[in-house]
Amino acid sequence: MLGFVKYAPSGYFPQAATFAAAPEDPSVPLLACLHIAPDALHRGLGTLLLRSCMSDLIARGERRLEAFAYTDTGASIETMPMLGLPFLLRNGFTVVRPDPRYPLLRLELKSLVAWQDSLEAMLDSLRFPLRVPRRVPASWTNEK
Repeated sequence: MLGFVKYAPSGYFPQAATFAAAPEDPSVPLLACLHIAPDALHRGLGTLLLRSCMSDLIARGERRLEAFAYTDTGASIETMPMLGLPFLLRNGFTVVRPDPRYPLLRLELKSLVAWQDSLEAMLDSLRFPLRVPRRVPASWTNEK
């Protein structure tokens, strides 16, 4: 196994309520952890797993995703199940409940849907109709 991501409504993670920046709504999905095997680090797998998670939540009609981040730059990525603050910020999350050690961040999924829809509409508008030459059935004999 190269990696995994765990997410569910924050109510399914009772320890989330013990953080100083605890989630306010237990029905909002919480990205609890994302783990990548040490030999697969820094190859884009974390971003791929995060995008897969976001796509799944969008398909389920969720409007946002929350995650705790660790701010300790000396923490070992191999043993820390939480995501680093820089990684989440690079992927569109914003801090909604600050905390010196474990802030709560949020990503508005509906803005991603709107952005994705407008990008697809723009790409569709740039496509030119494909002109296919009119085909004539080949004759069995080569008559002229």
